Amino acid sequence: MSVVFNNSIQDITKQNTRGNNYRCQLFVNGYQFGKYINHVGPQTAFPIPGGIINHEA
Repeated sequence: MSVVFNNSIQDITKQNTRGNNYRCQLFVNGYQFGKYINHVGPQTAFPIPGGIINHEA
């Protein structure tokens, strides 16, 4: 299982304005699994290891 962030803001001019920049911290059951910054870095997929989520609950 993984969480994938896609850049939903499509700007024709490809300008990064202050309103288009945001950050997101991903927490699952109290554990931080990633930090996404939409205008920095290539990582968009954050895997969640087995055993963190109980699929039988």
